[in-house]
Amino acid sequence: MENLISRLEEVCAHLATATLSGQTALVEASGASKSVVNQWLSGKIKSIDIRFALAIERNSGYSHVWLMTGEGEKKLDASKIIYVDRIVQQQPTYSWISTAEARLLTLYRTTDDDGRDDIMATAEESKRIVSPRLARNEV
Repeated sequence: MENLISRLEEVCAHLATATLSGQTALVEASGASKSVVNQWLSGKIKSIDIRFALAIERNSGYSHVWLMTGEGEKKLDASKIIYVDRIVQQQPTYSWISTAEARLLTLYRTTDDDGRDDIMATAEESKRIVSPRLARNEV
């Protein structure tokens, strides 16, 4: 699996033009500040917020799941990008969401109804098992 730096370098190369460097294009495509993009590419920031990953997806076609995790399809067809864009516009974005929560939310949003049911059942079962242990300070 590739690391975040190599995935973002690939996006930079894809976005670069004769008059625009890949890094500047990534700033524009992601909506992140130049400082944040520099820190991604230097490895100082080890993960990418889902808001930026979704913006890059809309502007480049690279899957936000692949950007965040290195897993799944690298490039999406236009119909999938439009679908994800509609989700983003309908749902609030929370800057305080963790990377793990963003990955779980991405999985939930991109799976079918059966997959969503499985995710919810697993979460409810985990809560049923862990809650009594938390009450007894065993976790």
